[in-house]
Amino acid sequence: MSVRYSSRLGYGFIVKRREYRELSNEKFHEFQRSLYAFAIDAWDPDNSTYFFGLMICHADPSEYFMVPPVTPYSHEKLMEMIDEYKSFFPGKESYMPHSYVLSCVD
Repeated sequence: MSVRYSSRLGYGFIVKRREYRELSNEKFHEFQRSLYAFAIDAWDPDNSTYFFGLMICHADPSEYFMVPPVTPYSHEKLMEMIDEYKSFFPGKESYMPHSYVLSCVD
């Protein structure tokens, strides 16, 4: 088996291991199955840092992408993602998503 790498641009939240480990076992599995949860290190998803949000662009090694001037998602999709994030992590100080460039192990 070979390791694959990619770079991605996403808009959302970084979820560290200690944060999702505080979820109940049932909530953690629900979190992992979410359409918005993405293990940055897919080789070890139970211990990876996660990105929770909307993926905008993807590039494999030696490829590139142009960063769009306006993020290509609807307001409804953005609010759906934020609401789901709030359901997993209630009581956070801020629910303001950010843009992230992710260096991923696929």
